[in-house]
Amino acid sequence: MEDVRGAKNKKYSQVWGVSSDYEYIRKMNIKTGHFFSREDDSLGRRVAVLDEALADEIIGRSEPVGNIIRIGSTPFKVVGVVAKGDSILGFSEEPRVFIPSRSWQNMFGTYINSLEGSAVSREKVQETMEQAVKVLERRHRSSAQYVSYSMEQEMQSANQVTGIMTMIIGAIAGISLLVGGIGVMNIMLVSVTERTREIGIRMAVGARRKDILTQFLIESVVLCLIGGIIGMLLGVGGAFLIAKLANWPPLVSWWTMLIAFTFSAAIGIFFGILPANKAAKMNPIEALRRDT
Repeated sequence: MEDVRGAKNKKYSQVWGVSSDYEYIRKMNIKTGHFFSREDDSLGRRVAVLDEALADEIIGRSEPVGNIIRIGSTPFKVVGVVAKGDSILGFSEEPRVFIPSRSWQNMFGTYINSLEGSAVSREKVQETMEQAVKVLERRHRSSAQYVSYSMEQEMQSANQVTGIMTMIIGAIAGISLLVGGIGVMNIMLVSVTERTREIGIRMAVGARRKDILTQFLIESVVLCLIGGIIGMLLGVGGAFLIAKLANWPPLVSWWTMLIAFTFSAAIGIFFGILPANKAAKMNPIEALRRDT
């Protein structure tokens, strides 16, 4: 991480030394300008490619290509800008500056901590990784010092973490639903007790047991739906807030909202059955005798 200064501002950013092939390995979308060439890399020219967010922040709305920026105290000419949305694993990254690997070595030393490449096909990925490790071991006369991994392996690791988090959150949500459902059932039982005389009057004027059952089930469902809508609004707000703070794209889909809405209604029906059934089975004569 280095201070990168432009005409407008400066930003503490990642500085990556890469070869000219990196554009094709990462399938970058160059918005303006171009990526640096092999000649730029071999000669160690002081040229740089910025990501769009960083260019906007340190240079502003003017055309960034052709501007001079400073990485630390060293000047570099901007030759290209990578469009927004070019990120690893679908998440936005820290601000990045790409410079030729030879330029990076001239500034920071010859140590290389990682190499990236791409295979001609998905089936060749594992074979390519194994061959790359063998080449490094042969050239540097060492063994068991290099570790290789693919983007697919990174995705699998990320999916495992996501799966564990989903299970934990699901367990918490399940407990919350159970506690909330019991709370709704208790509220409805109290409501049935307090409205015993009202239920008796309704039965006396012709209401059927099915009508009483339906009435209290609807009340239970409405109560749960109100709580569900409030929860969804808080959840969506929280998702957008966390996404903004973490610099991630917000992921809220309509089907998730539909599932949450359906679950709220189902909880209302499930936990409303007992109170509604109790109300429907009341003896109208006994209900009318109650003072409260």
